[in-house]
Amino acid sequence: MKRFGSFGELARYLSERDGETFQHNWQNPSYRNSLPTHMRKWGTLDIPGQSGVSEAPRFLYRGEAGLFKNTLPSTGRVIRSGIFNSVELSLLLELSELSRRVHTARLPKFDPQRAECWAQHYGIPTSSIDLTSDPNVALHFAADTNEPVPSNCVVYRIDLRAIERKVYGPEGRPTPLSASNLASTYFTRALRQKAWFIRSNRRNSHRFDLQHSWHLWRHIERFKVAPRDREAFYRPDLLSAEDDSYASWPLALVRALKIIAGGGLRETLARFLCNRIPLFEWTPVEVQFDDRGREMSLYQLPPAEAKRETGRDYGADKETIIDELVSPNVDRPNCVLFGALRGGPAGGRAWLQSGDRCEIQWLTDVEGPQLWSRAGEFDLVVLR
Repeated sequence: MKRFGSFGELARYLSERDGETFQHNWQNPSYRNSLPTHMRKWGTLDIPGQSGVSEAPRFLYRGEAGLFKNTLPSTGRVIRSGIFNSVELSLLLELSELSRRVHTARLPKFDPQRAECWAQHYGIPTSSIDLTSDPNVALHFAADTNEPVPSNCVVYRIDLRAIERKVYGPEGRPTPLSASNLASTYFTRALRQKAWFIRSNRRNSHRFDLQHSWHLWRHIERFKVAPRDREAFYRPDLLSAEDDSYASWPLALVRALKIIAGGGLRETLARFLCNRIPLFEWTPVEVQFDDRGREMSLYQLPPAEAKRETGRDYGADKETIIDELVSPNVDRPNCVLFGALRGGPAGGRAWLQSGDRCEIQWLTDVEGPQLWSRAGEFDLVVLR
Protein backbone atom coordinates (compact mmCIF):
# COMPACT_ATOMS: atom_id res chain seq x y z
CA MET A 1 0.00 0.00 0.00
CA LYS A 2 1.37 3.43 -0.98
CA ARG A 3 0.69 6.36 1.36
CA PHE A 4 0.22 9.99 0.31
CA GLY A 5 0.09 13.08 2.47
CA SER A 6 -2.54 14.90 0.39
CA PHE A 7 -5.08 14.41 -2.38
CA GLY A 8 -3.03 16.69 -4.61
CA GLU A 9 0.02 14.49 -4.20
CA LEU A 10 -1.96 11.36 -5.07
CA ALA A 11 -3.61 13.11 -8.05
CA ARG A 12 -0.21 13.95 -9.50
CA TYR A 13 0.98 10.38 -9.02
CA LEU A 14 -2.09 8.86 -10.71
CA SER A 15 -1.91 11.32 -13.60
CA GLU A 16 1.46 9.89 -14.63
CA ARG A 17 -0.27 6.79 -16.05
CA ASP A 18 -3.73 8.20 -16.68
CA GLY A 19 -4.76 7.76 -20.29
CA GLU A 20 -2.87 4.51 -20.90
CA THR A 21 -4.86 2.13 -23.12
CA PHE A 22 -4.45 -1.32 -24.60
CA GLN A 23 -5.79 -3.28 -27.56
CA HIS A 24 -8.17 -5.93 -26.36
CA ASN A 25 -10.06 -8.76 -27.99
CA TRP A 26 -13.53 -8.79 -26.51
CA GLN A 27 -15.44 -6.22 -28.57
CA ASN A 28 -17.79 -7.46 -31.26
CA PRO A 29 -18.11 -4.64 -33.82
CA SER A 30 -21.18 -6.28 -35.33
CA TYR A 31 -23.10 -5.52 -32.13
CA ARG A 32 -22.74 -1.79 -32.61
CA ASN A 33 -23.71 -2.11 -36.27
CA SER A 34 -26.92 -3.90 -35.23
CA LEU A 35 -28.04 -0.95 -33.08
CA PRO A 36 -30.52 1.65 -34.34
CA THR A 37 -28.75 4.57 -35.97
CA HIS A 38 -29.61 7.00 -33.15
CA MET A 39 -27.85 4.72 -30.63
CA ARG A 40 -24.56 4.32 -32.52
CA LYS A 41 -23.27 7.81 -31.78
CA TRP A 42 -22.41 6.93 -28.19
CA GLY A 43 -19.41 4.91 -29.28
CA THR A 44 -18.42 1.30 -29.16
CA LEU A 45 -20.22 -0.83 -26.60
CA ASP A 46 -18.30 -3.60 -24.90
CA ILE A 47 -20.13 -6.91 -24.71
CA PRO A 48 -18.48 -9.59 -22.52
CA GLY A 49 -18.00 -12.96 -24.18
CA GLN A 50 -17.98 -11.74 -27.77
CA SER A 51 -15.06 -11.34 -30.13
CA GLY A 52 -13.44 -8.41 -31.87
CA VAL A 53 -10.69 -5.85 -31.31
CA SER A 54 -10.98 -2.44 -29.71
CA GLU A 55 -9.20 -0.12 -27.29
CA ALA A 56 -9.79 0.01 -23.55
CA PRO A 57 -8.40 2.04 -20.65
CA ARG A 58 -5.48 0.28 -18.97
CA PHE A 59 -6.62 1.20 -15.44
CA LEU A 60 -9.93 1.41 -13.60
CA TYR A 61 -10.29 3.22 -10.28
CA ARG A 62 -12.48 3.33 -7.19
CA GLY A 63 -12.46 5.89 -4.38
CA GLU A 64 -13.68 5.23 -0.84
CA ALA A 65 -14.05 7.81 1.92
CA GLY A 66 -12.35 5.76 4.63
CA LEU A 67 -10.43 2.58 5.34
CA PHE A 68 -12.88 -0.30 5.17
CA LYS A 69 -12.21 -3.98 5.75
CA ASN A 70 -14.21 -5.03 2.69
CA THR A 71 -15.46 -3.59 -0.58
CA LEU A 72 -18.70 -5.43 -1.33
CA PRO A 73 -21.48 -4.83 -3.88
CA SER A 74 -24.38 -2.79 -2.56
CA THR A 75 -26.54 -5.92 -2.12
CA GLY A 76 -23.76 -7.49 -0.07
CA ARG A 77 -23.52 -4.41 2.16
CA VAL A 78 -27.27 -4.36 2.64
CA ILE A 79 -27.40 -8.03 3.60
CA ARG A 80 -24.46 -7.67 5.97
CA SER A 81 -25.94 -4.58 7.65
CA GLY A 82 -28.77 -6.59 9.20
CA ILE A 83 -31.13 -3.61 8.85
CA PHE A 84 -33.76 -5.46 6.83
CA ASN A 85 -35.69 -8.63 7.42
CA SER A 86 -35.88 -11.47 4.90
CA VAL A 87 -39.02 -10.10 3.24
CA GLU A 88 -37.45 -6.69 2.70
CA LEU A 89 -34.23 -8.19 1.40
CA SER A 90 -36.29 -10.19 -1.07
CA LEU A 91 -38.02 -6.97 -2.17
CA LEU A 92 -34.67 -5.28 -2.78
CA LEU A 93 -33.54 -8.20 -4.92
CA GLU A 94 -36.88 -8.04 -6.77
CA LEU A 95 -36.28 -4.33 -7.40
CA SER A 96 -32.90 -5.06 -8.96
CA GLU A 97 -34.38 -7.79 -11.14
CA LEU A 98 -37.32 -5.57 -12.13
CA SER A 99 -34.96 -2.78 -13.17
CA ARG A 100 -33.04 -5.24 -15.34
CA ARG A 101 -36.22 -6.52 -17.00
CA VAL A 102 -37.53 -3.03 -17.65
CA HIS A 103 -34.28 -1.94 -19.22
CA THR A 104 -33.96 -4.94 -21.51
CA ALA A 105 -37.63 -4.66 -22.49
CA ARG A 106 -37.37 -0.98 -23.36
CA LEU A 107 -33.90 -1.30 -24.93
CA PRO A 108 -33.77 -4.87 -26.25
CA LYS A 109 -30.38 -4.37 -27.88
CA PHE A 110 -28.82 -3.66 -24.49
CA ASP A 111 -26.82 -6.49 -22.94
CA PRO A 112 -28.09 -7.90 -19.60
CA GLN A 113 -24.89 -6.92 -17.79
CA ARG A 114 -25.31 -3.23 -18.55
CA ALA A 115 -29.01 -3.47 -17.83
CA GLU A 116 -28.09 -4.19 -14.21
CA CYS A 117 -25.36 -1.58 -14.17
CA TRP A 118 -27.68 1.33 -14.95
CA ALA A 119 -29.76 0.51 -11.86
CA GLN A 120 -26.62 0.38 -9.71
CA HIS A 121 -25.58 3.75 -11.06
CA TYR A 122 -28.83 5.34 -9.90
CA GLY A 123 -28.79 3.89 -6.39
CA ILE A 124 -30.71 0.63 -6.71
CA PRO A 125 -28.78 -2.16 -4.90
CA THR A 126 -27.23 -4.74 -7.22
CA SER A 127 -24.34 -7.21 -7.23
CA SER A 128 -22.08 -4.85 -9.20
CA ILE A 129 -19.37 -2.55 -7.83
CA ASP A 130 -18.84 0.98 -9.20
CA LEU A 131 -15.57 1.83 -10.91
CA THR A 132 -14.38 4.65 -13.17
CA SER A 133 -11.75 5.12 -15.84
CA ASP A 134 -11.00 8.65 -14.52
CA PRO A 135 -8.79 8.90 -11.40
CA ASN A 136 -10.22 12.35 -10.64
CA VAL A 137 -13.68 10.84 -10.31
CA ALA A 138 -12.29 8.26 -7.90
CA LEU A 139 -10.66 11.07 -5.90
CA HIS A 140 -14.05 12.80 -5.64
CA PHE A 141 -15.66 9.71 -4.12
CA ALA A 142 -12.73 9.33 -1.75
CA ALA A 143 -13.28 12.96 -0.70
CA ASP A 144 -17.07 12.66 -0.40
CA THR A 145 -17.43 12.02 3.33
CA ASN A 146 -19.57 13.21 6.21
CA GLU A 147 -18.41 14.28 9.65
CA PRO A 148 -16.35 13.10 11.35
CA VAL A 149 -13.80 13.12 8.55
CA PRO A 150 -11.83 9.84 8.47
CA SER A 151 -8.11 9.98 9.15
CA ASN A 152 -7.42 8.34 5.78
CA CYS A 153 -9.22 7.83 2.47
CA VAL A 154 -8.46 5.22 -0.20
CA VAL A 155 -8.23 4.98 -3.98
CA TYR A 156 -7.96 1.59 -5.70
CA ARG A 157 -6.41 1.10 -9.14
CA ILE A 158 -7.16 -2.10 -11.09
CA ASP A 159 -5.07 -3.17 -14.07
CA LEU A 160 -7.75 -4.13 -16.60
CA ARG A 161 -5.18 -5.40 -19.08
CA ALA A 162 -3.85 -7.88 -16.52
CA ILE A 163 -7.31 -9.33 -15.79
CA GLU A 164 -8.63 -9.22 -19.36
CA ARG A 165 -8.94 -13.01 -19.67
CA LYS A 166 -10.75 -13.21 -16.33
CA VAL A 167 -13.30 -10.69 -17.53
CA TYR A 168 -13.67 -11.15 -21.30
CA GLY A 169 -13.26 -14.74 -22.45
CA PRO A 170 -13.57 -16.32 -25.88
CA GLU A 171 -17.04 -16.06 -27.34
CA GLY A 172 -19.55 -18.17 -25.46
CA ARG A 173 -17.18 -19.23 -22.68
CA PRO A 174 -17.76 -18.25 -19.04
CA THR A 175 -15.41 -16.03 -17.08
CA PRO A 176 -15.17 -15.57 -13.29
CA LEU A 177 -15.68 -11.79 -13.55
CA SER A 178 -17.57 -9.35 -15.77
CA ALA A 179 -16.93 -5.66 -16.35
CA SER A 180 -18.97 -3.11 -18.28
CA ASN A 181 -18.36 0.39 -19.53
CA LEU A 182 -21.47 2.45 -18.87
CA ALA A 183 -19.82 5.68 -19.98
CA SER A 184 -20.16 4.61 -23.63
CA THR A 185 -23.95 4.79 -23.38
CA TYR A 186 -26.34 7.76 -23.25
CA PHE A 187 -26.69 8.05 -19.46
CA THR A 188 -25.56 11.60 -18.79
CA ARG A 189 -24.42 11.01 -15.23
CA ALA A 190 -22.56 7.84 -16.17
CA LEU A 191 -20.83 9.68 -19.00
CA ARG A 192 -19.81 12.46 -16.63
CA GLN A 193 -18.42 9.93 -14.15
CA LYS A 194 -16.79 7.78 -16.86
CA ALA A 195 -18.51 4.91 -15.13
CA TRP A 196 -17.49 1.27 -15.22
CA PHE A 197 -18.66 -1.71 -13.19
CA ILE A 198 -17.26 -5.03 -12.13
CA ARG A 199 -18.97 -8.07 -10.66
CA SER A 200 -18.51 -11.76 -9.96
CA ASN A 201 -20.14 -14.31 -12.24
CA ARG A 202 -20.20 -16.94 -9.51
CA ARG A 203 -23.08 -17.92 -7.27
CA ASN A 204 -23.61 -15.59 -4.32
CA SER A 205 -22.20 -12.73 -6.36
CA HIS A 206 -23.20 -10.34 -3.56
CA ARG A 207 -20.24 -11.74 -1.58
CA PHE A 208 -17.71 -10.54 -4.15
CA ASP A 209 -15.05 -8.51 -2.32
CA LEU A 210 -12.96 -6.18 -4.46
CA GLN A 211 -10.23 -6.02 -1.82
CA HIS A 212 -9.92 -9.76 -1.24
CA SER A 213 -10.77 -11.31 -4.60
CA TRP A 214 -8.37 -14.09 -5.59
CA HIS A 215 -8.76 -12.95 -9.21
CA LEU A 216 -7.70 -9.37 -8.45
CA TRP A 217 -5.26 -9.45 -5.57
CA ARG A 218 -2.10 -9.29 -7.74
CA HIS A 219 -3.61 -6.69 -10.08
CA ILE A 220 -5.08 -4.12 -7.72
CA GLU A 221 -3.18 -1.33 -5.96
CA ARG A 222 -4.37 0.50 -2.85
CA PHE A 223 -3.37 4.12 -2.22
CA LYS A 224 -4.01 5.56 1.22
CA VAL A 225 -4.32 9.34 1.33
CA ALA A 226 -4.68 11.87 4.13
CA PRO A 227 -7.81 14.06 3.71
CA ARG A 228 -5.85 17.30 4.15
CA ASP A 229 -7.01 18.98 0.91
CA ARG A 230 -9.98 16.78 0.06
CA GLU A 231 -12.39 19.74 -0.41
CA ALA A 232 -10.52 20.73 -3.58
CA PHE A 233 -11.37 17.37 -5.16
CA TYR A 234 -15.03 17.22 -4.15
CA ARG A 235 -17.23 17.68 -7.25
CA PRO A 236 -20.98 17.67 -6.48
CA ASP A 237 -21.74 18.02 -10.20
CA LEU A 238 -20.75 14.37 -10.62
CA LEU A 239 -23.83 13.28 -8.65
CA SER A 240 -26.31 15.65 -10.27
CA ALA A 241 -29.07 14.08 -12.37
CA GLU A 242 -30.98 17.23 -13.34
CA ASP A 243 -29.61 17.12 -16.90
CA ASP A 244 -30.15 13.36 -17.25
CA SER A 245 -33.03 12.00 -19.34
CA TYR A 246 -33.17 8.93 -17.09
CA ALA A 247 -33.44 10.83 -13.81
CA SER A 248 -37.15 9.93 -13.46
CA TRP A 249 -36.73 6.18 -13.94
CA PRO A 250 -35.55 5.16 -10.44
CA LEU A 251 -38.53 6.67 -8.59
CA ALA A 252 -40.96 5.08 -11.06
CA LEU A 253 -39.31 1.71 -10.38
CA VAL A 254 -39.42 2.13 -6.60
CA ARG A 255 -43.12 3.03 -6.80
CA ALA A 256 -43.71 -0.22 -8.70
CA LEU A 257 -42.06 -2.08 -5.83
CA LYS A 258 -45.25 -1.47 -3.82
CA ILE A 259 -47.09 -3.67 -6.32
CA ILE A 260 -44.68 -6.52 -5.65
CA ALA A 261 -44.97 -5.90 -1.90
CA GLY A 262 -48.75 -5.85 -2.12
CA GLY A 263 -49.01 -2.61 -0.16
CA GLY A 264 -46.94 -0.03 1.67
CA LEU A 265 -43.25 -0.45 2.41
CA ARG A 266 -41.82 -0.26 5.91
CA GLU A 267 -40.50 3.24 6.57
CA THR A 268 -36.95 1.98 7.08
CA LEU A 269 -36.91 0.50 3.56
CA ALA A 270 -38.64 3.51 2.00
CA ARG A 271 -36.19 5.92 3.61
CA PHE A 272 -33.21 3.78 2.62
CA LEU A 273 -34.25 3.87 -1.05
CA CYS A 274 -35.11 7.58 -1.04
CA ASN A 275 -31.69 8.40 0.42
CA ARG A 276 -30.02 6.61 -2.51
CA ILE A 277 -31.95 7.29 -5.71
CA PRO A 278 -32.55 10.56 -7.61
CA LEU A 279 -36.00 11.85 -6.67
CA PHE A 280 -37.67 13.27 -9.76
CA GLU A 281 -41.25 13.03 -10.96
CA TRP A 282 -41.94 11.81 -14.49
CA THR A 283 -41.00 14.42 -17.07
CA PRO A 284 -42.60 15.03 -20.50
CA VAL A 285 -41.76 12.53 -23.24
CA GLU A 286 -41.62 13.06 -27.01
CA VAL A 287 -42.73 9.90 -28.82
CA GLN A 288 -42.09 9.05 -32.47
CA PHE A 289 -44.67 6.68 -33.99
CA ASP A 290 -44.44 4.38 -37.00
CA ASP A 291 -46.95 4.27 -39.86
CA ARG A 292 -49.26 2.11 -37.71
CA GLY A 293 -49.21 4.50 -34.78
CA ARG A 294 -46.89 2.39 -32.62
CA GLU A 295 -44.02 3.76 -30.58
CA MET A 296 -40.71 3.69 -32.45
CA SER A 297 -38.58 5.77 -30.12
CA LEU A 298 -38.98 8.31 -27.38
CA TYR A 299 -37.03 11.14 -25.86
CA GLN A 300 -37.61 12.11 -22.25
CA LEU A 301 -36.77 15.61 -21.13
CA PRO A 302 -34.20 15.89 -18.33
CA PRO A 303 -35.72 17.58 -15.25
CA ALA A 304 -33.84 20.85 -15.78
CA GLU A 305 -34.95 21.10 -19.42
CA ALA A 306 -38.50 20.09 -18.52
CA LYS A 307 -38.61 22.86 -15.93
CA ARG A 308 -37.56 25.41 -18.54
CA GLU A 309 -40.22 24.14 -20.94
CA THR A 310 -43.16 23.85 -18.54
CA GLY A 311 -42.23 26.05 -15.58
CA ARG A 312 -42.80 23.11 -13.24
CA ASP A 313 -40.22 21.85 -10.75
CA TYR A 314 -39.92 18.07 -11.19
CA GLY A 315 -37.85 17.51 -8.07
CA ALA A 316 -39.75 15.36 -5.56
CA ASP A 317 -39.79 16.05 -1.83
CA LYS A 318 -38.17 13.16 0.02
CA GLU A 319 -40.51 13.10 3.02
CA THR A 320 -43.57 13.27 0.76
CA ILE A 321 -42.30 10.32 -1.28
CA ILE A 322 -41.53 8.32 1.86
CA ASP A 323 -45.10 8.90 3.09
CA GLU A 324 -46.39 7.74 -0.31
CA LEU A 325 -44.28 4.59 -0.26
CA VAL A 326 -45.41 3.73 3.26
CA SER A 327 -49.09 4.27 2.37
CA PRO A 328 -51.09 1.07 1.70
CA ASN A 329 -52.52 2.51 -1.54
CA VAL A 330 -51.08 0.82 -4.63
CA ASP A 331 -51.17 2.45 -8.07
CA ARG A 332 -50.52 1.05 -11.52
CA PRO A 333 -46.93 1.06 -12.73
CA ASN A 334 -45.72 3.93 -14.90
CA CYS A 335 -47.15 3.18 -18.33
CA VAL A 336 -44.30 4.71 -20.37
CA LEU A 337 -41.56 2.95 -18.41
CA PHE A 338 -43.33 -0.42 -18.34
CA GLY A 339 -45.16 -0.29 -21.67
CA ALA A 340 -44.93 0.70 -25.34
CA LEU A 341 -47.25 3.47 -26.51
CA ARG A 342 -49.89 2.81 -29.17
CA GLY A 343 -52.56 4.77 -31.01
CA GLY A 344 -50.40 7.77 -31.88
CA PRO A 345 -50.40 9.78 -35.11
CA ALA A 346 -49.20 7.50 -37.94
CA GLY A 347 -45.64 8.45 -38.86
CA GLY A 348 -45.80 11.45 -36.55
CA ARG A 349 -44.70 12.64 -33.14
CA ALA A 350 -46.49 13.57 -29.94
CA TRP A 351 -45.61 15.03 -26.56
CA LEU A 352 -46.98 13.27 -23.48
CA GLN A 353 -46.87 14.38 -19.88
CA SER A 354 -48.54 13.59 -16.56
CA GLY A 355 -52.31 13.51 -16.84
CA ASP A 356 -52.43 12.52 -20.53
CA ARG A 357 -54.42 9.42 -21.46
CA CYS A 358 -52.38 6.80 -23.27
CA GLU A 359 -52.98 3.51 -25.05
CA ILE A 360 -50.14 1.13 -24.27
CA GLN A 361 -48.98 -2.44 -24.62
CA TRP A 362 -47.32 -3.63 -21.41
CA LEU A 363 -43.73 -4.78 -21.91
CA THR A 364 -42.96 -6.07 -18.43
CA ASP A 365 -44.97 -8.07 -15.90
CA VAL A 366 -45.38 -6.34 -12.55
CA GLU A 367 -47.11 -8.65 -10.15
CA GLY A 368 -47.64 -9.05 -6.45
CA PRO A 369 -50.76 -10.31 -4.71
CA GLN A 370 -52.58 -8.79 -7.71
CA LEU A 371 -51.27 -8.74 -11.29
CA TRP A 372 -51.12 -5.13 -12.42
CA SER A 373 -49.49 -5.54 -15.81
CA ARG A 374 -48.95 -8.55 -18.02
CA ALA A 375 -46.49 -8.34 -20.89
CA GLY A 376 -48.29 -8.24 -24.25
CA GLU A 377 -51.62 -6.95 -22.95
CA PHE A 378 -53.10 -3.62 -24.12
CA ASP A 379 -54.50 -1.00 -21.76
CA LEU A 380 -55.81 2.55 -21.67
CA VAL A 381 -54.20 4.43 -18.81
CA VAL A 382 -53.45 7.93 -17.54
CA LEU A 383 -49.78 8.86 -17.44
CA ARG A 384 -48.68 9.66 -13.91
